[in-house]
Amino acid sequence: MRRSKVLLEEKILDNASYSTLKALVKRSETVAALRIIESENFTDRNLATWKSGPSVEPESGSLIPEKLQKRVVSVLELKEKEAELLRTLTSLQSNIKKIFENQTRLRENIKSLEKMTNSDLVKRYLKDLDKEEDDLIRTRESIDKLEVQKTQLQTSLKDIKYETATEARKMREILEAEKLV
Repeated sequence: MRRSKVLLEEKILDNASYSTLKALVKRSETVAALRIIESENFTDRNLATWKSGPSVEPESGSLIPEKLQKRVVSVLELKEKEAELLRTLTSLQSNIKKIFENQTRLRENIKSLEKMTNSDLVKRYLKDLDKEEDDLIRTRESIDKLEVQKTQLQTSLKDIKYETATEARKMREILEAEKLV
């Protein structure tokens, strides 16, 4: 498009042709954006690029309508919540593994002191084992709650991704059906 301004100045290209070229580029970029949305494979960076407008006329506004932008933002937010939830679940599952390792160690220590059943050390190990069991129960309860949240979130994400992709497809089909010239 930079060269087209030179062509305009040299009167090789007229204003009507220049406007048509800009419209074609904008349409092409919009169709490309809509295809990415349809594929459900977009990022925050894509959204920022679309919001900045077409390369030929950035000041003309976003490549995609605000309603679709909001849907894309919702998808991105849900994806981030899902990622955070999965990180939390991974952390809790790691905690369970550590609890089991510690319980194993405590049981071995208790077993090695089985002749000294009333010693302070055995009582301490039993108390620690009891705390570990309580922590294990709380962690499993947390995981169960998070698993329910994950299922609900994934269902919502699937639905909004589908709605967003469908809306983008309809917009793209309309755009592709329009004649510019």
